[in-house]
Amino acid sequence: MTEGEIKRGREILLSLIYPMRTEDMTEAQLAGFVAAACLQEEYMQSSSVRSIKSEALGDVRVTYADDSGVTVSGEKIAPAVIGTLRQCGLLDCWV
Repeated sequence: MTEGEIKRGREILLSLIYPMRTEDMTEAQLAGFVAAACLQEEYMQSSSVRSIKSEALGDVRVTYADDSGVTVSGEKIAPAVIGTLRQCGLLDCWV
């Protein structure tokens, strides 16, 4: 994983929890954020494969599953990341 990919994962999550910044987080929140960022970075590396909903051999038809969920800046957010951020209170900061 390159430094750019690591930074991209952190920046995506920071934009998701905006206006919260790492400087504003408690120690527990920062630990949860770092764990979520690691999960997101792994997810971004492995998410290049799309789920196939259906396929056919005659006339070669493939239908991809609709992987609905949270997307930020065109990047899908791993469900485990959402859970981790919610658990440490970072998704509940909005008024």
